[in-house]
Amino acid sequence: MVNSQKILSTWGLQSIEIYLLSGKIVCGECGTNLVGDRRRDSRRLINHMKYVCNNYKRHGRNGCPNFRMISRDALECFVLQSLAKLVFYENSIDRVVKYHNSNIIAEYTEVEKNISKIDDQLKKCNDDIEKVVEIIMTTESQSLMEKLEQLEKKQKGLRKQKRQLEMNAYSSEVCRVDVKEYFELIKSLLLNNKKVDRQRAVELCVEKLMVNNLLIIAKFTLIPQKFMIRNFDWHKKANFTV
Repeated sequence: MVNSQKILSTWGLQSIEIYLLSGKIVCGECGTNLVGDRRRDSRRLINHMKYVCNNYKRHGRNGCPNFRMISRDALECFVLQSLAKLVFYENSIDRVVKYHNSNIIAEYTEVEKNISKIDDQLKKCNDDIEKVVEIIMTTESQSLMEKLEQLEKKQKGLRKQKRQLEMNAYSSEVCRVDVKEYFELIKSLLLNNKKVDRQRAVELCVEKLMVNNLLIIAKFTLIPQKFMIRNFDWHKKANFTV
């Protein structure tokens, strides 16, 4: 088994102003995006790369009173190591397959219930339209014409809701082979020492991060994108302030 710590041992030593987690990380204190921040230490002649809450960066303690800056290298290394531990751990494949497929069954059952409710509403709406049309044929009532327009608008909206539910319900069960192939792709990206490959691994697998002073909550996408995305939630207490 490959040691995930060894894979990423040189990550923090390659200083270049790339922020892998840009657009994926939010402040756990106020909900604002975290952005890259570069500070120059004139005494030691080195640059400090950090992530900072955008509210804090723009307004200081008035914008986000409890936030502290987080080391870019420490946070990115932590996230990449966490991802590596998942994809290099063989049992993770079975866990991801089981989690994804069980969610499909549960969600499909819920979607079927919602579609059934809409079908009942559509049937009633269609019956009401037929009754109004029959009356209009004999009376030519203007008020009933307006009522008919309202019912037809409602009918159109219900049909749209049903189509959206049917489209959103489309998903496929994932098999072990699919997930294993995907894991092999992510492994190859992590093992390659090029930052562009690690950026690609982050793009594929890291959906969102929530960070405050002590807690990181990471959502990883661990199945191929051709399947409906399921998130594997993973969290750990950590302190990356400098």
